[in-house]
Amino acid sequence: MLWHADRFDFVSDDAYISFRYAENLANHAELNWNVGESRVEGYTNFLWTVLLAVGIGFGVGPETSSRVLGSLFAVLTVLVLFWLGRVLSGAGGEDPRQVGRLTPWYRELLGGGGELAGWDLLPPALVAVWGAFACWASGGLETQLFTFLLLLSITQYVREERQGDRLRSSGLFFALAAMTRPEGALIFGIVGSHRLLWTLGSGAAHALRRAPGLSRRLDNGLARDGLWVISFLLLYGSYFLWRYEYYGHLYPNTYYIKVATTDALKTRAFGLAYLSSFVRDYRLWYFAPAAVLALSAMGLWGRRGARRVVYLWTLIIPVLLVYTWHIVRFGGDFMAMHRFFVPMIPLLALLIGLTCRGLTDLPLRRLLPKRILFWTFVPISALLVVLFAARSTTLDRRTLRTLKVRSTGYDGAYDNMESVAFMKRFARDRVLVGQWLRQRVPPKALMAVGGAGAIVYHSGLPAIDSFGLSDLYVAHHVKAVHHRPGHQKRAPLSYVLRRHPDILCYPGLVRMQDWEYRPRRAERRRWDRRGYRYFCANPPGLYPSHYCCLMRTDRDLGLTPVSAYLNDPQP
Repeated sequence: MLWHADRFDFVSDDAYISFRYAENLANHAELNWNVGESRVEGYTNFLWTVLLAVGIGFGVGPETSSRVLGSLFAVLTVLVLFWLGRVLSGAGGEDPRQVGRLTPWYRELLGGGGELAGWDLLPPALVAVWGAFACWASGGLETQLFTFLLLLSITQYVREERQGDRLRSSGLFFALAAMTRPEGALIFGIVGSHRLLWTLGSGAAHALRRAPGLSRRLDNGLARDGLWVISFLLLYGSYFLWRYEYYGHLYPNTYYIKVATTDALKTRAFGLAYLSSFVRDYRLWYFAPAAVLALSAMGLWGRRGARRVVYLWTLIIPVLLVYTWHIVRFGGDFMAMHRFFVPMIPLLALLIGLTCRGLTDLPLRRLLPKRILFWTFVPISALLVVLFAARSTTLDRRTLRTLKVRSTGYDGAYDNMESVAFMKRFARDRVLVGQWLRQRVPPKALMAVGGAGAIVYHSGLPAIDSFGLSDLYVAHHVKAVHHRPGHQKRAPLSYVLRRHPDILCYPGLVRMQDWEYRPRRAERRRWDRRGYRYFCANPPGLYPSHYCCLMRTDRDLGLTPVSAYLNDPQP
């Protein structure tokens, strides 16, 4: 798993937005974009940002801590997935003296009930070789923390249902997941609906059998469910009230950017293409008919085991469907390797493992001795893992090599997404430009940028985010200009100029090329009237070698205009 993740080893430009918030929290006690200005919630990963801020407080930069934590949570997710498989297999056994209490986790992992691991190893192995999962152990974003908390919540939830635990701590884990990504609250709602329907369905089945104690059974079930919801609301509700008081809006600023579009149908077409790419890349359609057959085979698992399987499938299938609809609705993503589907990958791997088990191991249970039966998982699991690894290797190679570098820029697009090679190069170059600016420009100079990530973080300058993720005016008062996910809104140039930025790297005005930009006379005069002239940053290692923007001429910014102005008088 760690070796696979290390193949990517990159930090995306978007991650630097969270780094900026974390740095301001650690150094200025403000969870804000620009210190001292109106508060804006331009991030959607509160718990991740706080963890990075803690690292900064201990002297560990977020570029390092984000990659270490991403890899750590990826490994923990693989372990929790194995644990969930053990829970479903019945490992740990039943202890009559512990009725109503959870079996210790270590007893389940070690198989205290005599259940051998076997098929429980397949889902973790699939996840470890799954390219998208390994890719986003890197990247600097909160993806793996959210995936880990979500899977831990579901694992604890299934354990509580199986063993009748009265204190349902899974509600707290779901709250932590929702504090990491807003989608956590959506998934808690799905799981809560499942819990309520299952409680009522159990009561109905109890009534049909005309068994005594129906009222008491329902009361106990609903009471446990109520405590579970309360545990979620106490933690997540407190966080929600704090952020509403702190920022003044019900949703993060990014929400108002991402729900906007010029054409909802085209946005959803992007989302469907994103889903199609994920299914096609990993050949997931092969498992759909097999899963239907496996459902019937799982009836051979035994009465209590079949109940656990039905419980799990009726839980996971709605989670997968609603979460997928949520991704499609917002148009998917512009980054390669399907990061929005990563939280679903462990659940998909689990269902693939259950499918294989249902079609092979379970029908043979009454025909083969247990010791021989145990080893039937080896050839099938090995074949499946090898096929997945081979497919992932092909996809990994494509995303790590798709990059065309020219003297006027570079491109790395495929399937309407940016390759990892492109994201790595894009962020690296803007790190260089940001560091170049930090060494020359006064620290209070205001900068207007498009991609407000690495260049802002490394320059340390207050900034106007032209795409509006960290700008209240753009998010709430500007109409969408595009339907492509992630870039639906853009600050009007008139609004940006009203704020009198000292450095203007507005989208469409930036020139990145392998020579100094020479604006034509008409363009020079037009910007001279506004009080701006072009300059070029050319830090060592940058290619194309010149990153050219506009600077104000009425302030000494420590920058030199391009040579095209040598014969022009000062404006």
